[in-house]
Amino acid sequence: ENIDQSISHFEKAVAADPNYALAWGFLGWARSSVFFWQPISEPATEAAIAAYERALELEPEQSEALAAKAWMTELLQWDWETANDLYRQAMASGENTTAIFAYAMYYLAAIDQLPEAVRLARLVEQRDPLHPAYKNIVAWLLLMSGDGDAAILKFRESLELNPQHFFALGGLI
Repeated sequence: ENIDQSISHFEKAVAADPNYALAWGFLGWARSSVFFWQPISEPATEAAIAAYERALELEPEQSEALAAKAWMTELLQWDWETANDLYRQAMASGENTTAIFAYAMYYLAAIDQLPEAVRLARLVEQRDPLHPAYKNIVAWLLLMSGDGDAAILKFRESLELNPQHFFALGGLI
């Protein structure tokens, strides 16, 4: 529901200002994020790609757009080298929280680099300690790393901030 609301808000933002690179980047990121709970479809893929490509036309180093492109490259093409390059380019940006989060969760975890993924996810959590999703990502990475006790504590911290957090509830179950 939150992703759908985000998409709607970003669509309104880019309709109001078609040159708003940050809104295009977040729109691309939001549209690519739906693939966690919706089937990958050609129209949804095309919409995500169009959004992040528009952001990159306007601002070639736009972090969220680069992170979305990296995620989609990894997801659709299984091109790990290009995805890694895009994530690193996105992380070199000044505002790179989304990029670091994505690199840790989607790339490093996928290539079994869990200690580094946990380290980076903790960095993101420190930047925004009241964000339940960031605590949840740390928890999942800890769980994947084999540290169940630490993961349980992080899932509980996430639920203290949002008692309905679906992924944190799932992690505890």
